[in-house]
Amino acid sequence: MTLAEALKLAVQALSRDTNGSEREIPAERLEVAVLDRTRPQKRKFKRIEGRALVRLLEAGSADAEPTSGGDVE
Repeated sequence: MTLAEALKLAVQALSRDTNGSEREIPAERLEVAVLDRTRPQKRKFKRIEGRALVRLLEAGSADAEPTSGGDVE
């Protein structure tokens, strides 16, 4: 599963309530980070936000890479 596919699946799961109805969650309401154990920094999580997040959420962007980000605390 690509990062984009995993993110879409996670957002779909978060979007459903117990009755099975769905709500839309815009990118600006999401806080997304990935674990990158190869990072030399103490914090190994890398935020995905802004345009990088929007690209990952859009259809057909499975190859998009996270390019932004501060560290997750």
